Formats: sequence, C-alpha cells, structure tokens
Amino acid sequence: MICELNHRRFAMLVFLFFAYVGTICLGEDNEFQTSTPELFLRTQFNAVSLVNAANHCIRLGETETLREFERLIRENGAIPTYNLEERVFWLCRILFAFEENAPIRPPQLGTLPLPHDQFHLTDWPIYPLAKSGNSYFVLCEGYSLAGMPEPIDQYFKLCKAHGNFRTESIVVPSILESQQDLMRLQQSNQWKRINWKNRYSWYTTTETIISNYMTNQCVEK
Repeated sequence: MICELNHRRFAMLVFLFFAYVGTICLGEDNEFQTSTPELFLRTQFNAVSLVNAANHCIRLGETETLREFERLIRENGAIPTYNLEERVFWLCRILFAFEENAPIRPPQLGTLPLPHDQFHLTDWPIYPLAKSGNSYFVLCEGYSLAGMPEPIDQYFKLCKAHGNFRTESIVVPSILESQQDLMRLQQSNQWKRINWKNRYSWYTTTETIISNYMTNQCVEK
C-alpha cells in the first residue's frame, strides 16, 4: 500500500514538473498558445506582438502562411476597429528577405496620410514599416482607396518572386529595446531627410502625430 502511494506521488510530481516546464515554454512566446496571433485579435499592438506574429508565420511555413492570410481576410477579423487586411500585408513586408539593393515594392492598398514621396525605398525598404535594431515599427495605418486593394495572393506571389520566405525565427525585442531602437530611428539621417511640410490637401498628419503613434508601439499592451 505504501509502495503504491509513493508511485502515485512520484507520478503526480512528474506531471506537475512537466506542466510547469510547459508553462514556461509557452510564456516565452505566447503565440504558441493560440492558432491566431495576438496581432489579429486585439486593436492595440506593439513591436513585440508584431514580431511574435511574424514568428508564428515562420513556424507555419510559406504555404500555410498564405492560407492563413486568406482565411483571416475572408473571415475579416474579430475586431472591426482596425483594418485586418493591412496587418496581413505588414507581415509580408517582414517575412520576405530580399537583396539589399532590390527592395520589394509596398502593397497597393491605396494612400496613407503620409508624405509618401518622402519615403523612398532606398531609405525605407519595407515601407510602411521600418526596422531599427531588432525592432519593427509601423509608420502609419489607415489607407484611403478609391478602387480595389491588391489581393493578398497576388502580392504574396510578387514577394516570392523577388524575395525568400524566412525560415529562421526573428529575435523578439523587449519593450525597453524597442524604445531604444525607436529613439535611434528618429535620430537617424533617413528620418531627418523626411520633409514633413503639408503640401497635399489629403495629408493631415504631422511628425509629432507619427512619432506618438510609433511610441505607442513601445509600451506593454
């Protein structure tokens, strides 16, 4: 009887140990906990959830990622306060590596409220995103479009033709690291070359508005 109880206790301890280890592993990357990345489940996002979503896609692989993107767009997301389709295209800008002097054009989704003629691909190769250190940032969201947006399968095909789908996970920045990376970006020459003067009737944002929007990507969500 005593021997049986000891075996039961041992089995329970083994179970609790592996449950604890599993919890730690899940905590290191919360995207393992759900089939849909947090980026597509919440309005708010930051530099951490952006990279976590990209790593989720890298684990899925190229073919399954496209299927996942098509499913998300078809279902149109759970939260109507943001454009889910934009976020799918953001990930395309991260997931495909390209030659240094041959960046892939941004998706044709319309016009952002930015002085877009100031964001040349030589300085901003993953526009409307930017990379600094280990962090990725979204410069702006909210396209204006008179016609139809470019289909995701068409843009995905373009990215495949001019780049390589990443196979290695991307380093996930800490919140502090993302704050430091953003500071470096906004002190860089590429940032200083932007002429923020309002020359268009549809362009209503300012450098301060964009800076605040990006700063909000460097806080816990």
